[in-house]
Amino acid sequence: MIMSETPANDINPASPRPDIINPADEIKTPKGNKTPLIIAIVAILIIITACIAYLAILNRPKAEELKGEPTEPLQTKNSPLDNAEFKDKNRLKKDSYTIADINEGFSFATISFTRSSNTRLNHIKSEESQTPEYEFAVYTNDDNKDYLVNITLVSSRDTRQTIETVNETCEKQTSCDSDYIDGAKTLLTTIRSSYGNDYYFYSATKSGQLISYHTNNYEEKSLDESTARKLLAKTAMSISDDNGSPYLVDMAMLLNYPDNRYVKSYHDIARISDDTVLVRPTSSEEPVNILAFQSPIKHVKLKEVSSNPRIDSFTYYSTPHDPIASTVMDYTFFRFYDNGSSVDITIYLSDGKNITELDEVQKYLDLLSK
Repeated sequence: MIMSETPANDINPASPRPDIINPADEIKTPKGNKTPLIIAIVAILIIITACIAYLAILNRPKAEELKGEPTEPLQTKNSPLDNAEFKDKNRLKKDSYTIADINEGFSFATISFTRSSNTRLNHIKSEESQTPEYEFAVYTNDDNKDYLVNITLVSSRDTRQTIETVNETCEKQTSCDSDYIDGAKTLLTTIRSSYGNDYYFYSATKSGQLISYHTNNYEEKSLDESTARKLLAKTAMSISDDNGSPYLVDMAMLLNYPDNRYVKSYHDIARISDDTVLVRPTSSEEPVNILAFQSPIKHVKLKEVSSNPRIDSFTYYSTPHDPIASTVMDYTFFRFYDNGSSVDITIYLSDGKNITELDEVQKYLDLLSK
């Protein structure tokens, strides 16, 4: 006979049972013990709040410390933008420039030059150094050859000049041919001479500024009229009405000069070429020319004239095609080293006298600002 086993319960106290803990009892706190728990919770909350506040202080932007103060563009100490006389300082984007920067684009007179993959600056005089019409020259590449192209603002002083009047003048010359048709926006003329052919391409900007682009085949005899038209039209694509880019003379003031100097006034800039700038300080009591090569002249024999700061000298043989003078002679140059870069300087007076002593060179360099 199998007997049924009676479950252990309160009715049958004699029955054995294990001590079972009610999970609900674990979270029951006797009434008299609530205070320590509350204190612990409050302490934890205070610690968490303090940590959050500390992290917020560490990560707060520095600008908050200057709240209420005007924010100004970052500039170097003693920036030339603060003291020099510019044609229009507001157009400048930085306080130092290179020839490469100038080649990217600049404004000049009433027009702007914007470099393309085919064009780069050859040379240009400042507006104040120009005669009747503003002009400058660029190199334009066509079929892997660089051609010198002269650009002239024809109507800068004579607004009566038009494509029609230029054509009429050409028709009166037996040595001149033109491709003019009524209403044409451009004009190509070819002037024949014993040297070869001169090609002139005329076009106007949107504002009506008439500009001529000129090249010749004196050396490149293979340059025919068709190729010349393509070459000159390509050059014209780099010229437009003033687009607000920095003025050429202002950029030239901030090129590389010894001891991180800069030119005091845009009136002092006389000429800029593909690697040089000619400065004629108007503050000088005597006419003086400071010519600065922006890249070291190659294949010269250097002689140390100063070790601290480092300065070398050398002799450079000039030809009439170089931008120094119209006579053939040797010039003494001084190479100044600044922060790893260098600039080659020669100084000559209005009578052609070349300055050959370093202390005298330093005196003339004081006509520039620091």
